[in-house]
Amino acid sequence: MLARLCTALNRFFPTPPHPSGRDSPTSYATNQFQRAAQRYHQFLRSLVHFAGRDLLDVGCGYGGKTLFYAVKTGPHSVTGMDISDEVLWFARRFAAQSAASLRWVRGSVECLPYADESFDIVIAEDVFEHVSDPDAGLQECKRVLRAEGILIVIIDPLYHSCYGSHLYDYIYVPWAHLIFPKSALISAVREQSSVGPVLDPARAIALFCGLNQLTVVQFDRLVRNLDMRPVYTERRTSNDWRARLPLIRLLFIEAVTYVLQKPTSTSEDAL
Repeated sequence: MLARLCTALNRFFPTPPHPSGRDSPTSYATNQFQRAAQRYHQFLRSLVHFAGRDLLDVGCGYGGKTLFYAVKTGPHSVTGMDISDEVLWFARRFAAQSAASLRWVRGSVECLPYADESFDIVIAEDVFEHVSDPDAGLQECKRVLRAEGILIVIIDPLYHSCYGSHLYDYIYVPWAHLIFPKSALISAVREQSSVGPVLDPARAIALFCGLNQLTVVQFDRLVRNLDMRPVYTERRTSNDWRARLPLIRLLFIEAVTYVLQKPTSTSEDAL
């Protein structure tokens, strides 16, 4: 009954904004490439020196953003890593359109298959909301960074934001995951037609059930305990006066970005 209510309420809400490219892995990877370009030109280019560096893209997905950094930022090497063999197969196929030399590796951020100080830059975009032990993942990212290396973390959307369930392809009701029980949302998604092969109902449900429900306050605490120098931090909030109210403001923080630098024994200043 609650699942039907949730589905019925969909008609009263507009389709939430979400990444395009759900119709195929290639179009989704293309969207990843475009979003990486946007972030790079908006702020990363002025903060991080990519040229000649060794870069690891954790949770690379279909490889679009990995390919962007390989062909547009002049790194020495780029490695894309994901836990899914199927996704990595598509990433290799997508990147084959370019002459860029990339490595593709299966692995988890909680146990990176690399020696200490293997990379200059680690990127983890839309990763840490999906792992069971985000603290271990952060420590692993720091471990594989060289001195003065850069860690870039992006979480979008945060769990307690209006579409933090990641079910925005199927559920349009804001904060539905905080209103309805999980079983009702799962049933509501199963009743709907697939939006495409990239995120069919089964994949969407698996993604939703795997969320760790981490709040921005909890993640801020993990970042502080990491003992890395903050280079840049951004919180994207909805344009709403309620985002300034202490008791409910977590509901209106949609995404967070961190750029952190691993210190050395002599200097924490140079990028």
